[in-house]
Amino acid sequence: AVKRRDIDGAIRIAESKRYVTHATLLNTLMTIPQGIDPEAGAKLLSVLASWSGWDQDDHQAYFEVRGRQNILEFLGEAAAKIDGARTKDVAFLQRVGRLRMNCTLRAGMRDGEISVTPNDNGQEVDRRGILAGDFVALWPMDAPE
Repeated sequence: AVKRRDIDGAIRIAESKRYVTHATLLNTLMTIPQGIDPEAGAKLLSVLASWSGWDQDDHQAYFEVRGRQNILEFLGEAAAKIDGARTKDVAFLQRVGRLRMNCTLRAGMRDGEISVTPNDNGQEVDRRGILAGDFVALWPMDAPE
């Protein structure tokens, strides 16, 4: 459900579970798509964390507090970038290197790097790819609202 952007459906599924492994918790959170409501993402994290087996209650509380901060920051910044891409002059954003259109993502030259390749000529625009710690909003231009 998360991959289909049905966050409410994912929350309902999570609420119906009685146990979620830590691996399932992490994998589900890693698949949360950009563009969903940050509070809904935080609610999904909370529901999943409540069903995951923790050695101590303070472990769960720590995970929820830190995870909530990360989810809200990730989804909030993604929403801001998507709104900015929709409301700003596209030609300007392309000129200053803040927007790439019609791209393909592929493995980069370094471990963990993602290279952005435009589809029109197949050449990389710049030498630096997307690395761990970068905030990037990916969005199909013809996506439904």
